[in-house]
Amino acid sequence: MKRGLLFLAMFVCAVVSTYAQRTISGTITDNEGIPLIGANVLIKGTTIGTISDFDGAFSFEASEDATTLVATYTGYETKEVDITGISVVNIVMAEGTLLDEIVVTGYGTTKKSDLVESISTVKGSDIVGIPIASVDNLLQGRSTGVEVTAINGKPGQNGYIRIRGLTSINGNNDPLFIVDGVPVPKSVYAAINPNDVEEFSVLKDAAATSIYGARASAGVVLVSTKTGGANNSYVEYSGQFGTMEAVDDGFTLMNASQKLNYETALGIRQPMTAEQRADFLEYGTNWEDVLLRRGQLQNHNLAFSGGTEKSSYYLSVSRFDQQGISVGSDFDRTTAKFNGSLQVNDWIKVSNSLSIGRRNDNELRDRYNAQSPFVGMYLYNDYETVYNLDDNGEIQYDDFGDPIYNFTHQGFNIVEAQRNNPESNEWTDAYGNLSIRMTPIKNFSFTSTVGYTYNSFKREYFIKPNSILDGYVGDSNAPGIKTDGGNDTDRYNWSNVATYDLNVADKHNIGFLAGTEFLRDQYETYSVSGKGFPIGLSIQSVAAEITGGSTTRTDFALFSTFGQLSYTFDNNLSVKGTVRRDGSSRFGADNRYGVFYSVGAGYDLARGLMPQNTFFDQLKLRASYGTTGNEPTGLYSAIGVLQFSSYNDQTASFQGNVSNPGLRWENQQSYSVGLDFGIFKNKLTGSFELYNKTSQGLLFPNQLSRTTGFSDTEDNIGDLTNAGYEAELYYTPIRQKDFNLEFGIRFSHNKTVIDKLNSREEIAPGNAFSSVLKEGEIAYVFKLVEFSRVDPETGDLLYFDAEGNETANPAASDAKILEGKSALPKFWGGFDINAGYKGLQLMTTFSYKGGNYIYNQRRLDLASGLDGARSQQDVEALDYWKQPGDITDIPRPDVPVEPSSSTRFLEKGDYIRLRNVRLSYSLPSKVANAMRMKDVSFFVSGSNLATFTNFKGDPEVGVFVEESASDVGGQLPGEFAGFSYPNTVSYTGGLTVRF
Repeated sequence: MKRGLLFLAMFVCAVVSTYAQRTISGTITDNEGIPLIGANVLIKGTTIGTISDFDGAFSFEASEDATTLVATYTGYETKEVDITGISVVNIVMAEGTLLDEIVVTGYGTTKKSDLVESISTVKGSDIVGIPIASVDNLLQGRSTGVEVTAINGKPGQNGYIRIRGLTSINGNNDPLFIVDGVPVPKSVYAAINPNDVEEFSVLKDAAATSIYGARASAGVVLVSTKTGGANNSYVEYSGQFGTMEAVDDGFTLMNASQKLNYETALGIRQPMTAEQRADFLEYGTNWEDVLLRRGQLQNHNLAFSGGTEKSSYYLSVSRFDQQGISVGSDFDRTTAKFNGSLQVNDWIKVSNSLSIGRRNDNELRDRYNAQSPFVGMYLYNDYETVYNLDDNGEIQYDDFGDPIYNFTHQGFNIVEAQRNNPESNEWTDAYGNLSIRMTPIKNFSFTSTVGYTYNSFKREYFIKPNSILDGYVGDSNAPGIKTDGGNDTDRYNWSNVATYDLNVADKHNIGFLAGTEFLRDQYETYSVSGKGFPIGLSIQSVAAEITGGSTTRTDFALFSTFGQLSYTFDNNLSVKGTVRRDGSSRFGADNRYGVFYSVGAGYDLARGLMPQNTFFDQLKLRASYGTTGNEPTGLYSAIGVLQFSSYNDQTASFQGNVSNPGLRWENQQSYSVGLDFGIFKNKLTGSFELYNKTSQGLLFPNQLSRTTGFSDTEDNIGDLTNAGYEAELYYTPIRQKDFNLEFGIRFSHNKTVIDKLNSREEIAPGNAFSSVLKEGEIAYVFKLVEFSRVDPETGDLLYFDAEGNETANPAASDAKILEGKSALPKFWGGFDINAGYKGLQLMTTFSYKGGNYIYNQRRLDLASGLDGARSQQDVEALDYWKQPGDITDIPRPDVPVEPSSSTRFLEKGDYIRLRNVRLSYSLPSKVANAMRMKDVSFFVSGSNLATFTNFKGDPEVGVFVEESASDVGGQLPGEFAGFSYPNTVSYTGGLTVRF
């Protein structure tokens, strides 16, 4: 009931006012006569107006008594025009500075000229049409300091976002995501419709993030969605259709004949006569063709935008359908979005933002064994068949008329499992807020905002009676297994923010901000399992026996107070200070509260010291220092928790963990120095920034004596430092009426070093495989036995022992830390090439990453010699050592399997990827207007079209293997290249029609 009332309260009805009107029309151009597309034109002091079209033309209805027209455009000086008694006006705008652009910051906005913080922005228009469901992945390569890696290619899957390196080892490394003022969990990212996004603001340094306190230690991503208004009225439909396929994996598997020869040469198969060989190879399977497919995609969006002088609305509905590249893997999303505002009177304004949606996907068993199609397609042999065949090559059927599947040499058949072991997930999402803003006196405002997020997850997993998997894990007396589970998350947040702005002598601007925020999470889970199901039924009420069930409930709360003081002098000098005090329920009474702060300053030399210069349009220095915090991932790490279970058919309790009342916040201290510049009338703009971020008191399991009954407890045991620099450059050599050309490049460099641990020896973290943490070394440095070569005389694999001597039999003690070789990248970024001719526009985006190392587990498994010869192998394995004198990287086949602790398959992960290409065409405005439309455009696009790398396989590695949602979040991205869901190449086309 309360949820329904809250949703109802979030809707604000738009009102319509009428008055005597006249039509205001004209054009907007720059000094060279080039039309300015998308310039805002408003009647001064109102929201009545419009935006200019492709030809720079505009037209709208205004009241008869309107006197002043205001035109604004990014990078140009604001222009006011007297329109008393006239209806047609042609406006010429002078180039200004990008520092006049408005940027979204913590709890407000500011002019870019007043920024002292490090904030990157990404326009929503830059990501539209890219066929990726989760918006976090769309930030890849588009912002300095922000590293984004796809977890894998599964439809609807999230990405890993790291802002300026790792913030923690065992704590949170994901940035705080805030959508229209509502903090949302990672599970909601895929619920956001990219078409609704107006802009991303990425807050990177402490000066920008400290106002969000403990939740912002890993950075903040602010998502602003679209709003309506009298100057922004339209109805818009956009549709997109396309196909998807797996990226090139870089491997060439043996065909059936090659594999048969390989097995015979290795002695695991007896030689065959020509007739026997022909019979054996007559039937076979291309497992990649069977298990993978060309997935289909379609996306539909319908939006309504508009308003009056006192109200606005934006309403959208969307449907996204993505068919995965493997059978049994699909994703769909249906969303609705409403943003509205109402100026109740001269000093009260009410606004809201509400999003609701439903997501569904069909899951696959993504395991590191033959139960995964992405393992099976590599391990099943080409000469093995999907079904059992009779002597005539016909499929055999059981007594129920179902085909009998071939178990393969792996003892499993994933084709059968895809049909008989269905798994589905369903999410229901609702998030939004309702706010009231009061301005009872001049320059003072008070805003109270209530937000709510509801996320419901439901999972069903069924193993059909008598399926292959049921034969392994089921009960023959009660065939069939069903598991139902899920969780509900309720998040409430309430913020109150007061601001006061004071202007003195038109040069001194002082801003005061103070506020409070309360956040509470409630999380509930449930699961029930049963066995023994009749054929065709899979509901728990018909199970022969309920074998298990559980429910849990957890709570978390955070209360904060914060303040900010800012000062700007003559639009040149800016100074800002912020302080925030957080109290978290995750800590014990000793250290429940943490205080975080920041100070920052900026000065524009071009405006201040060199106002008469004609070379620099902007030359701004920025510097900041501040602190943020981080909480433990566990909700109750600081206190001794009792857990309950059944013992001897009685309720029993036991201690769940060791209390640590001294557990304290991780503390991040960071400083940043930057330079923003623009020259040649802002045809060349860019920035350069140095930063250093130190995390102290790292939260990590600390070993305990086994006599306590526990192996460890969470404690503050170490420090780490991220140091790096960022650079971006944008150049527009041609900006003419019919032709434009733009280039942009972004580069980020980061180094993460472990400064302190509670052990002089290295620590093997639980989220990694072969990389370790050691005091004084870069984080997640590989510790492996060093591979030397294949002995040309014996065909042995040779390694270096601890003393540097070659040996064919290395011991675990020969493993050593490989200085400088870490799973973490040293640099990453992206670059763009955009060009336009009349209505034709080409947008090209590349992303890149490098300096990291990846253990290529897939390559090991596909060239494993005699130990893996019964499974499929890569053609690389055919080049094995055969006789003395052979020079090769592949040993003789009877050499024991390559140890996973060797550098033989450790490869550099550097790559450049053509992330997206989009070619669009907009009809001339005269043609569109003749069709009674504002705009009509068509586009074709492609994603992940080409990758340039020396790594064998796909170098964009997220998880090694996905076993559960919790495992995905806990794995170190990019360390192991395994067999998880492949990334995809897509080809799409579509259109947008605006009325």
